[in-house]
Amino acid sequence: MKTITMILGSAGTLMIIGATIRWSV
Repeated sequence: MKTITMILGSAGTLMIIGATIRWSV
């Protein structure tokens, strides 16, 4: 469960960062 949570968390963080970069550009 911990590994799944970490993967989902990292994926969500990457999506947020990607969205922020797109909005910035």
